[in-house]
Amino acid sequence: MCMMFLGVLGSLEMSVVGLPFIGSMAMVLFLPECYSEMGGMFNLDFAGQALVVLSLYVSFLMVMGSSSVARFGSFNSLVICIGILLLGAFSVSATFLFFIFFESVLFPTLLLIVGWGYQPERLQAVVYMVVYTVMGSLPLLYGLGKLYFNNSSDNLFSLEHFLDKSVLSFS
Repeated sequence: MCMMFLGVLGSLEMSVVGLPFIGSMAMVLFLPECYSEMGGMFNLDFAGQALVVLSLYVSFLMVMGSSSVARFGSFNSLVICIGILLLGAFSVSATFLFFIFFESVLFPTLLLIVGWGYQPERLQAVVYMVVYTVMGSLPLLYGLGKLYFNNSSDNLFSLEHFLDKSVLSFS
């Protein structure tokens, strides 16, 4: 139904981008619970739903605003790839799958910087991104491995029972 509506409204780009946007909005409306499970590997709580909607909305805006970009098809493919990977990262329940999806977003981002970045800052931005990614992702991978081997759980939602609540609170 949504695909027919979007197909009538506009071109293929609008259909490809608009369908996930409308689907994500419908997901928030039809899943009002605090926690919902979709299959065995995908779980969404309210924060996950909000991040999925935000990611798809930003992807939608990037595609809609990129009509004057050189190599329009390649740019849109990378933006849609980033949106799909972020959707996977924010809806998966396993910690290592979250890590893999989230780090996988960096390769299309690197291609966006190299392909469409401003020339003088392009290489410097790539170097900074790689350095900060390695500096941030290796401690995260170590922490996820330590949590898994100490608690023998890979589920994000079961980890809240093992974490010290005083460390996470701001008061």
